[in-house]
Amino acid sequence: MKKKLLVSLVLFMGVGFMLNTTVSAVEIRPVINNRAIYHNFTFKNYPPKTYKGLTLIVVTKTKTGYIGTYI
Repeated sequence: MKKKLLVSLVLFMGVGFMLNTTVSAVEIRPVINNRAIYHNFTFKNYPPKTYKGLTLIVVTKTKTGYIGTYI
């Protein structure tokens, strides 16, 4: 009985999380997700792996330099 209840609870939470992520797929700067907040910073040179306590995940090259997306 407890196993069925636990499995159904996990399934319902998983479905709810999937619905929330599809709704919050709009690109806003900074992008607020259910799990993290993404910050974009511009740099003249290649961005560092860590900046202000945040970790680099994506680098985009622009005409004026680089945009680093941090989490």
